[in-house]
Order: sequence, then C-alpha cells, then structure tokens
Amino acid sequence: MSKANLSLTNDHIFHRVFGVEETKDSLIYIINEVFADLDLKKIKEITLLNPINYSEFIKGKNSVLDIKAKSETDELFNIEMQISDEKDFILRSHKYLSQMHATQGEKGGKYTEIKPSHSINFLNFSIEPESKNFHKYFLMTEYTDKDFTLNVFNMHYIEMNKVKKVHDKSTKLEKMIYFMKRINQTEDKEVASLIKSDANIKRMYEDYKRVMSDTDMVHYFQSLEKKEADELNRLYNAEARGEARGEARGEARGEARGEARGEAQKQREFVLRLVQRQFSIEEIADMVGITETEVQQIINYSSK
Repeated sequence: MSKANLSLTNDHIFHRVFGVEETKDSLIYIINEVFADLDLKKIKEITLLNPINYSEFIKGKNSVLDIKAKSETDELFNIEMQISDEKDFILRSHKYLSQMHATQGEKGGKYTEIKPSHSINFLNFSIEPESKNFHKYFLMTEYTDKDFTLNVFNMHYIEMNKVKKVHDKSTKLEKMIYFMKRINQTEDKEVASLIKSDANIKRMYEDYKRVMSDTDMVHYFQSLEKKEADELNRLYNAEARGEARGEARGEARGEARGEARGEAQKQREFVLRLVQRQFSIEEIADMVGITETEVQQIINYSSK
C-alpha cells in the first residue's frame, strides 16, 4: 500500500492523529460536529483517558484503537474508526460503552454523580444499507412514549461510505466526513476548498501532515496494512481450498453450481474488504488473482 492511500479512514492513523494531547482541539471538533448535526449540546474541553505512547505505538504494543476521553462536565466518550464490516461490531461497541460507563462510581461515588456516556463510531460500511441517513443515533427511549428518554447511553454510528460527494447544501458533518475520507487527496477541488475555507479542517489537515511526515510511523502503518491484507488473503484461500474439496466430493450438478456461486460471493466480499482497507485496484487484482477490470466491476456493482 502506498503512502498516498493512507487517510483518516485508516483506524491506526485515526488513532494516531486524534489520540494525543497535541491534537485535542481537532478531537473536540469532530465530536462537536457529530453533536451539532443533531442539535446536541457541544463540549468545550476534553481530557484524554488513554493517550497513546509513541514508543509503544510504533513497537505495536498499543493494540487499543478506540479513544477514551472525558469532557469538562465529566461525561465519558469512546471514539473509534471501524474499517471492516465485522458481524459483531454493533454488539462489541455496546459492550465497550457499557464497560466504560461502569467505571463511574467504582471508588464509592454516589450514583447521582454518574454522568452520561457517549460512543461515536465512524464506519466505512453501512449498518442500514437501505437508508440514506448516514448518522444513526441510539439512546434509551421509553417504548410507548418516544419523547421520554434517559440520557445515559448515547450511541452514534456515522456511515462514512454514504457520503460520496459534497455541495453548497451539504451539512457541516457531511463536509467533515468527506474531508476525512479524502484528506490525502488534495488534488480534489472540494478537499482543497475545505482546507482554505474552514479553520477547523485546516487544523485537522496540519495534524494529519505532521503524523504522515514521520517516516517510521508511515512504514509502521504500511506494515500493519500488509499484515492484515495477508491474513485476509490466507483466510480467503483457506475457504477456497475447503470449498474446492467439497465440490470434488459433490455429485449433484446443482450442488456444484451452488458452491461456485458461494465462491464468487466470497471473492466479492474479499475484494470489498480490501477496498475498505484502501488498497489500489492494481494491488487488489494481484492479491485476489483477477483482472483490474473485474475488480472495478465488483466495486461498481456494490455501489448500486
């Protein structure tokens, strides 16, 4: 993977850019844009609860990629970039928020002092593909009286893949998401325009550039991407070999056709997972063993 493919949709880069003390203003900005999208009260200050240690991060010892923080009113936040569409992600995000919320009152504090907790998840996939709404917000609501809610657990899911372009009528959150996805593509006129016109986006871009100027860090990101792609490829080939053995044992023509369709589906899923990891079409074609035209066809079909 080339350096040009490393944007803020990469979970490691996202954590490195926003999970340090020097970039707290940018972290406050992305939280507030999510809140402002639903007219929620913005925060003024943030304290990082798990700031990353550079030396441990570069050695691969820091495997936690969610950012934990606390606002000036002691409300808790868990912020994460999730690239892959993992089946258990929604349940996992609920567990993480519950665990973080439960840390309140551990040292004999009063229950009345427990503050709301917020989970903000930036996704490179859809949890509700049929909906055009890209910002999903879940909170505890009384079943028969929808106006009665408990401000305790607040779950935000931002489906970044649904923001494909921006224009004059786009919301500020849409513009921020568009920029985060394409922060490494300054040749994009919209990206260049946002850097010029929005001071918060310009600051985020400067934070990103500082990270990407660190050669050791970039090499580390690239090695992680290659390792994850190699693992995906290994799993894909293992499944393909298993299906091939099953097909050899199968006697019915219908069974063989069904297995062939299953193989094609797994190939499409593998291609799309590599696309989510921002590998180029040329790299994907080489890893999967198909032509670049076939890769593009799979991408185009999935976008319909």
